Amino acid sequence: MRRIVSASYLVLASMLLPVAAWADVAGKVTSVAGSAEVQSGGAGPWKALSVDEAVSVGDHLRTTEGGRVSVAYRDGSAITLEPNTELIIDDQALPSGGPPVSLFSLNRGKLDVAVPKGLYEAQGARFEVKTTTAVAGVRGTRFTIEAE
Repeated sequence: MRRIVSASYLVLASMLLPVAAWADVAGKVTSVAGSAEVQSGGAGPWKALSVDEAVSVGDHLRTTEGGRVSVAYRDGSAITLEPNTELIIDDQALPSGGPPVSLFSLNRGKLDVAVPKGLYEAQGARFEVKTTTAVAGVRGTRFTIEAE
């Protein structure tokens, strides 16, 4: 009987792992030019990014001289990292029935950002890009932000 119960827990755990992994996915790489890398969860080695690769909450993204990467996020926004840029995906929550929240930290470099109109207009909704000296919060627009 114990073996059956243990086996049942293993099967259940293996079914839930893909769901848990998907829950943290924030977006997908749509284009890469030159060198662009990701540090998963902000720790460990940097690895090259490729088109259609998923990026997750907590990931650090960076480009080098001449590098550029574009990411389409689950909320419909799109961010392009220009050369010599480092961005952290701090949070992305799209709760059903609740306001969406997308938070990013720009450590250095330049971003081109497009945010869908209408999605971030509800009370409590937040789309923010933070730098060491400022926070840009928007409702739905296209903007460029730069940090040294």
